[in-house]
Amino acid sequence: MYQDLFGEGSFTGKGIYDLDAFAAAMANRVPENALLSHDLFEGVFARAGLVTDIELFDEFPSNYLVSASRQHRWARGDWQLLPWILGRARDATGQRSHALMPGIARWKMVYNLRRTLSAPFTLAMLVVAWTLPSVSAWVWTAFVLASVLVPAALPVVGGLLPQRKGISKRSHARAV
Repeated sequence: MYQDLFGEGSFTGKGIYDLDAFAAAMANRVPENALLSHDLFEGVFARAGLVTDIELFDEFPSNYLVSASRQHRWARGDWQLLPWILGRARDATGQRSHALMPGIARWKMVYNLRRTLSAPFTLAMLVVAWTLPSVSAWVWTAFVLASVLVPAALPVVGGLLPQRKGISKRSHARAV
């Protein structure tokens, strides 16, 4: 979306880049060990482009605790970007950072912050629904479950229908 609408990609920490150019772009931008989640921030200064003919695969976490730990680390890193979002950051020398943070970069960072709040907000909605006597808890529970399950189920339902003619039902069912 960012590439199509704004001509800007998002660096995700995976890819091919010139290390010297990258180091020069990041020189003295951030105090040492100040940012846990740095890919989005680095992409603002080192830039990134969209490559559509290459696929990179990352393994899923091995278990729930590893996944939860990863999500927690990413959320902490997203919140560490708050000084840059607000324009109150300091560079590696301790001086107020005068690095120009483009509006689209701030938007990406704010969007990540919003994403970190979605699980606590959902939990808060359920707690309120279950504790207020005037609100039907089952309606709210169904609403929250639907908001989680429907987006995940849509691609599955779409995949049930063959996308091209000439495929046997058995072959398609095996693929599904």
